[in-house]
Amino acid sequence: MKDGNMQARGRARLYNLLVGAIWFGGLALLAQNVYELSGPGAPEGSVPGRLVRSVAVWANLLFSGLTLYVFLSRNEKNKARFLYVFYVLLTVEIPLQILAGLSLLPFLTVKANIPYGRVYCTKEGFSNGRMNRFGWYAPEFRQRSDAHRILIVGDSFVEAMHVERDRNLGARLQDMLDAAPVQDLQRVFGKPLVDVVALGRAGYGPAQYIEMIDYGMDAFASDEVILVSFMGNDFRNTLPSYQRPLTPERYIYYDWNNQGRFEPVPGSERARDRLRRVLWSNHRPLVFHVVPMLKSRWLTFGIVSNTYQFARLALKRYRHENNQEAGGDGQLSDSFDAGAGGGVFNVDLDEDARRSARIYQTLVEHMQERVENSGQRFRMVSIPYHPPAFYDSGGSGYGALRHNGYDLRQPERLVREVSERRAIPLLELGDTNHMHSLSPDEIKALYLSEGSGHLSEAGHDYVARAMLRAFYPSLDAQ
Repeated sequence: MKDGNMQARGRARLYNLLVGAIWFGGLALLAQNVYELSGPGAPEGSVPGRLVRSVAVWANLLFSGLTLYVFLSRNEKNKARFLYVFYVLLTVEIPLQILAGLSLLPFLTVKANIPYGRVYCTKEGFSNGRMNRFGWYAPEFRQRSDAHRILIVGDSFVEAMHVERDRNLGARLQDMLDAAPVQDLQRVFGKPLVDVVALGRAGYGPAQYIEMIDYGMDAFASDEVILVSFMGNDFRNTLPSYQRPLTPERYIYYDWNNQGRFEPVPGSERARDRLRRVLWSNHRPLVFHVVPMLKSRWLTFGIVSNTYQFARLALKRYRHENNQEAGGDGQLSDSFDAGAGGGVFNVDLDEDARRSARIYQTLVEHMQERVENSGQRFRMVSIPYHPPAFYDSGGSGYGALRHNGYDLRQPERLVREVSERRAIPLLELGDTNHMHSLSPDEIKALYLSEGSGHLSEAGHDYVARAMLRAFYPSLDAQ
């Protein structure tokens, strides 16, 4: 009898310990939700209003309340049922972690732009790893005092979560520079070592690149800056009319005001200030990131999130197909038809396309001024876009750079205009492809998604090698 009572008391203490630990975990998640809605990068509006409207905050409040009720309950059966739910979740999570660790999980994409945040991508290409200390998908930044530092800035083509982080263009350029003799590095850069810092973030455009350059020059003490610009969307990212869901309050846009001054449009100042806070928030002590780091590794949550995003995308496509609303992503379709707007790909530019080109070029000029005013050199790389029809050997658009009113090289010519006007060294990859007489099939191998997506591993190596040849030719051993 006495043994039975001792076992019951021991079981009760264990239940209380486990439920209490879960309760504290819920409180930590709630604290993180509150911080996200009131700290760096928080949406606009009053803090109380954001908290009241947050589904995550309410869900965590209900969870914490339920957990506290179970903890205070004297009914052990309630605690056992509660813990059984978490046991079931663990039986799901553990196999997911094993499969992900072996790179065998085929249907998940997670990314957390926080220090050491989890990255697992199967959406396009494949990668399985984590962010570095400062929340960038790149090898740890080497900040050696006697090194010349090259800052690379761009969007998802630089972030490159579709390949392993040590195989992207920044990492490959670092490998090539590391292989160069020390005396050659000393001659070219004036220092015996070179460090490459690659900052890329999906969805960013020229207006965000300005902030990333300012941040990168300050945070990592760079000596030169290379802007990598993707022609498929960087021009379109300059106009709200091209990105209708992304209002100026959510995305940075520039334009000329009534006095002719080029500045962020009304509302975008808040988006700009929020981005600045977000960029620097990852430099805080790691203790501030423990909860989101653990959350990013919870793959069950990732699957739920992926399912939700898939459902939203399917609904969006269904509505688009039924309503045929204006919009589009700016990429040319199988027939070279840009759908709702080809933008700068149109041979005859409309008013929006001309305006986006002018804004893009002015933003580039501002980047150059900021970099050179800091005593550094500014360079550019343009990455071309090719639609599926370009690779269709049975179609009239096969290998065609100009077809049916569209010109695939026109965006790069607009980049060349500002580079020549401002004496900016430019690596024009479309021109490089032409110089090397690459066939459509050879170009296709440089990209994912049958040639119309992000860079493949071979593409990253190709771009890095082209950068070395264009900007540091005496270091190219091949």
